[in-house]
Amino acid sequence: MKYPILIFVLVLFAFINIGNSQKGIAKQANKYLDAEKYEEALALYNQVKKINEDKNLLFNRGIANYYCRNADDAVRDFTLA
Repeated sequence: MKYPILIFVLVLFAFINIGNSQKGIAKQANKYLDAEKYEEALALYNQVKKINEDKNLLFNRGIANYYCRNADDAVRDFTLA
């Protein structure tokens, strides 16, 4: 495992957000993005089921992908947005 702490944090946030709505998940992801916590933001953006319907969320996920060094995914998100 390359990132055991990151995995632990992501699992922890997954359990915290079980009862949240999709809007709540997106709102939390935006907060992480604003705080420059790109890995956490990306994990939450990937949980949003209808992200392709919201251009702002796609753009934000593209930013998170860019800073997480996922260039292909970032380009895909920016293109869809």
